[in-house]
Amino acid sequence: MMGINTNGIDMDRSIKSVLSAVFKVKGEIGSTILPEGKNPHYGNDFIQLDSLVKKIDPACQKHGLGIMQFPTGDGLVTLVFHEKSGEYISSYYELKLDKQTSQGIGSALSYAKRQTYQALFGLS
Repeated sequence: MMGINTNGIDMDRSIKSVLSAVFKVKGEIGSTILPEGKNPHYGNDFIQLDSLVKKIDPACQKHGLGIMQFPTGDGLVTLVFHEKSGEYISSYYELKLDKQTSQGIGSALSYAKRQTYQALFGLS
C-alpha cells in the first residue's frame, strides 16, 4: 500500500471513504458514553473497553468500517479500514508500563485501546 506516514499515523493516499464512514458512525453514536467501571485503587469512574466496543462496533459494521488493534510488545497499532474501498488509517500508541509484568502490560494495553477508541470517535 502506498500511504502517507506522519508522526506514527499512516494512511492511504485517499481516505475519503474512511472519513465519511467515521463521520456517519460519530453521528449515530453521539459524543458521550457513561462510565460503568469504578477504579478500586483511586475511586474514580471510568469507561470500560467492553462498553465502548458494544456501542461503536454495530455502527461501524453498518457503515462498512472495521477496527483492528495489534499489540507490538512496546505499543499498540490501531488499523481503521473501509471495507469496500480498502482505504485505511493506522496509528501507533506507545505503551507506558507501571509494572514490567503481564498484569502491567495488560493494564497498559486496555488503557491504550480505550483511549484510541475514544479519540477516534471524539467520545468523552
